[in-house]
Amino acid sequence: AARSSAAIAGDDYAPAIRLAEWKSRISSAWPHVRVDHVESEGVADVVTAGSIVDVRAFISLGSLLRDDVQVQVLAGAVDSDDRIESAVPHRMEPVEQFDQNRWKFQAQVPLDRNGPFGYTVRILPEHEHLITPVEMGLQTVPTPSPGMTDGSLR
Repeated sequence: AARSSAAIAGDDYAPAIRLAEWKSRISSAWPHVRVDHVESEGVADVVTAGSIVDVRAFISLGSLLRDDVQVQVLAGAVDSDDRIESAVPHRMEPVEQFDQNRWKFQAQVPLDRNGPFGYTVRILPEHEHLITPVEMGLQTVPTPSPGMTDGSLR
């Protein structure tokens, strides 16, 4: 927090003004950010430690720039209610851009234990002067479809 504060203060507070303008733009545009589709490969009937799951997320950014966001896959063991326990975030990388500012992101998630496994994807704001990606209280996750668990985390 101290480093971030010092970085945005500057002599004339111009970095702080730019950050405030960026936050305003992000907040206004955030309702149009969505996770359109998530898919994976590498999940077998029996999940074993050492396996790699390839996760792809297709997202729409509305009017935001690719550099305005961070996309993560949160993965971990699931409990008997299919809720992810102790989720570990893995940064997803952009691999392809489509029309209407849609993007494909991808990550490889190594499994560190045997047993039931779950994942979900989230989009967070990203800026070099944010103290943490959750600072603004903005997050976009997939909308559950009928018959799907809600992807809740503990």
